[in-house]
Amino acid sequence: KDLEFKAYSNITIGSDIFSTISKIGLALLGFGAISFIFGELFGRAYKVLFSLKFTRQNVRMSDFDRAQVPQIVWYIKHSLVLSGAMYIISNFDKLILYRISDLSELGKYTFAFAQIMMVFTFLIGPVNDLLFSLLPKVYGDNRGLNKITVNTQLLVTACMVPIFAFLIFNADFLVGSIYAERWSESVFFMRVFSGQFML
Repeated sequence: KDLEFKAYSNITIGSDIFSTISKIGLALLGFGAISFIFGELFGRAYKVLFSLKFTRQNVRMSDFDRAQVPQIVWYIKHSLVLSGAMYIISNFDKLILYRISDLSELGKYTFAFAQIMMVFTFLIGPVNDLLFSLLPKVYGDNRGLNKITVNTQLLVTACMVPIFAFLIFNADFLVGSIYAERWSESVFFMRVFSGQFML
């Protein structure tokens, strides 16, 4: 089948715009922080609705094989157990810190982490798209694959180091200019996360 990249990209951009407008509108109506949640839900609903023509499946009940039900149940059960164990292992420190830490400090931490992740995602997104288009061309060519991997790592490093270095030295100015002075206490966390992503 043809890959409808242009149409899908337009839908993705449209869902982001709709989500942003929904968040702002709900916030102005006085819904507070919950505006973020419903804004995301509205944006995802928009994306699913307009993506149906590209993602719909011709599923028939006659295709259903009851013999596979035990295997599916086994897979779901073990996946849930594994996911739960991995979540506890990777977030055990947060589960403890959330119980004993000051709520305002956690808010500054979460805010700073979200901003740095936004920058990281902005940088990584185009690189992933580039790899998606290049890797099929070198399928089975180990030397070509290795060359693309090394060049990609160099490209990502060349982009990230100066940007996160800039954030370390200018986080206070950016936060004060974009998000208002009340978030200035999160600058320390942003600098720490910027240094972490540089390394």
